Amino acid sequence: MEFNLITLATFDEVIGGFGEFVNQYLIPDPIMFLIQLCSTAVIFIIVSKFFFKPVREILKKRQEHIANQIKDSEEAKKKALEHENTSKQYIEEAKKESNLIIEQAKRQAELHKEKALKELDEEIKQMKLRTQDEIEREKQAAVEDIKKQIVDVALQASEVVLNREVNQDDNTRLVNDFIKDIVN
Repeated sequence: MEFNLITLATFDEVIGGFGEFVNQYLIPDPIMFLIQLCSTAVIFIIVSKFFFKPVREILKKRQEHIANQIKDSEEAKKKALEHENTSKQYIEEAKKESNLIIEQAKRQAELHKEKALKELDEEIKQMKLRTQDEIEREKQAAVEDIKKQIVDVALQASEVVLNREVNQDDNTRLVNDFIKDIVN
């Protein structure tokens, strides 16, 4: 078997090749390289001073503005939640108060109903009493009317029986005696 050996390049060969590469392609002219490096540094400083700082300040102000808006919106959200909770409490209180008012109205209606029924019962009792009184008066009037008719009949009968006219005192005494006998 045969071995093929790959020879390793020495460090000087690698660095020397890099140095040629650098000299030929990257920095062909060292003075020109320094000029370009200085001009790049100057441009960087100018850009940094006139553009980066104002842009950073604008970005910082924008960041602060956004942070303030976020803070304000969080505070507004807290206030909105507080108002919502307060509104819920007011609604609950209003519901309780309306229920209380409804209950009071029901109780008052019930009391009014009971009072009206009592007044109606009292009025009915009064009407019964008046009716009974009226019936009693009518009865008394009917009795008086019957008494008068009986007196007239008795008077006529006594005139016929006695064949004479009876005076008023006798007539009244006879009639009263007769009525007492009939009633008892």
